[in-house]
This record gives sequence, structure tokens and C-alpha cells, in this order.
Amino acid sequence: MKKNFYHRFTKLLFLQVVFFSSFNAYAQSAGVPLSAAKNASVNKEALPVVIYREYGESKNAVTAYINGHVTGVLLPGAYTQVGVCQGTFNLSIQEQKTETKKVETQKFATKQSETTYIKVSGDGIAFREVLPTEALQDLKSIKVTSNVINRFSAICKSSERIVNLGADALFASNGSDISPTGVAQLNSLIADLKTQMNEVSGLKIIGHTDSLGDERYNEALSLARASSVARYLGKQGLSLPMETEGRGEREPVSVGCDQFKAERSNMIACLQPDRRVVIELLDKQQ
Repeated sequence: MKKNFYHRFTKLLFLQVVFFSSFNAYAQSAGVPLSAAKNASVNKEALPVVIYREYGESKNAVTAYINGHVTGVLLPGAYTQVGVCQGTFNLSIQEQKTETKKVETQKFATKQSETTYIKVSGDGIAFREVLPTEALQDLKSIKVTSNVINRFSAICKSSERIVNLGADALFASNGSDISPTGVAQLNSLIADLKTQMNEVSGLKIIGHTDSLGDERYNEALSLARASSVARYLGKQGLSLPMETEGRGEREPVSVGCDQFKAERSNMIACLQPDRRVVIELLDKQQ
């Protein structure tokens, strides 16, 4: 093991106790099974963040992104939970079923030894951080999780690094040209990557689509989107080897969308997380 094993072990033990104690209190108050809380996608350096949406008149879902990663799709009265590295993080909430797909982004900071709770409006995309006392009271009536398999795992001190970008923010529908919102997301990613050039040997960029439409078309679209991202990164001066791949509709992350088969607009919204571009950062040590 590493020379700082004892320090790392005691720190890990402390974080685990804090994380599970905090989530146990949350789970018991919200009616969430403790097993679900303990299986949250968090590594040993990450701190827990709970994002929940209060009840409201709207029936439209919103998508939650942390640092550009899809972490949940929330209807009113639903929540998602995720681990975030210590420090600051950007949370974006985006409308799903509107033409404009408005998005709001704010910066928050994790707190050592504490869970961060963020409350999203039930009637729009406004959101704010709330105290644990308010959150735990609200969560007593919120028992529905996001209908997305949360594959975001904070990589704080690990050789496994993956960036998951929502395609709806990067591209227009059925297109592969990068949108202004997508440009902003990629510029932020480029800035982060340029600080890690000594650690990264290359990028593998993988496009994904939802299951709507022709399978061969989706394969081609996913590859075109991955290639578009690679070209943009290269044009902005990111001098790393890049491999692109399109996997079409073969690796969905959404769940429970079959219930919307007769409602196309709801089906499109539910499948939103499947439309994504995944960037794998290849470690120089591998």
C-alpha cells in the first residue's frame, strides 16, 4: 500500500461514518431503504449531495447535471443522490419538455462531514441550497427516486476518469453540430483537461443515442456526435490523441420509460439521459 496508508485509512473510515450516518438519517426520514442510501455512487474521497424537487403544479421533468454529468431526471416529488469531490461544483437544472429547454447553473461547495441538500422548484428550474432541517422535513414526503440509473461517480483521486455530457445540451435534435450551450460545456472541460495534461495520455470519446428511430441511423448519429466533439477539442488546442466510437442505442441508462410508449413527448423526455457523449480519460500509467 501507499506510504500514507494509515492517514488515508483513518480518513476513509471517518468519511464512511459521516456519509452513512448522514444518509441513514436522510433515508429514515424520507422513507428510503437504507440499502439504497448506502449504495450511493460515492468513492472514498467524495461527499454526499442530495438533490430533490418539491411538489408543484408542473408535470414536466427536469434534468440535473453536476459538472456536466447527468445525475438525475426529476419529476416533482422526486430526488437523486450523488457523491461529489470536496470543494466547489456546478449544478445545472434544465427543462425537458419545452422548446427553449432553459437551463440554470449555480456553483455550490461541499462541506466536510456534512451532506449538501439542494431543493428544486416544483414549477420550474429555480433551485437553492437548504439547511438539513428543512431538507429532512421535506424529504419525509418524497419517496420517489430519479428514473435514471445514476452512473455518475465522483473521481477525486483515482486513475478511472469519465466525463458524461448530455447530448441535448451539446447538439440540436438529430444533429451533430455543437450548440452554443455545448460550446460552453466543452470549453469548461478543455480548461479542466489542460490542467491534467501530465496525467492523461489520450481520450476515448463515445457517442450514445436513445432507442427512438432507426438503429443504423442512431449508430451513425452517435459516431458523428463523438467525432464532432473530438474535432472541437482539437481545434481548441487540446493536443491529446483521441479515439471516437459510436454505440448508438446499445447502452441505455434510463429506466421505466416503457410506460410512456403511447405518449411520445413524455417518452422523448424520459429517454433524455440516453442521449449523451462519454469521454474516457486514459491514464498515462495504464
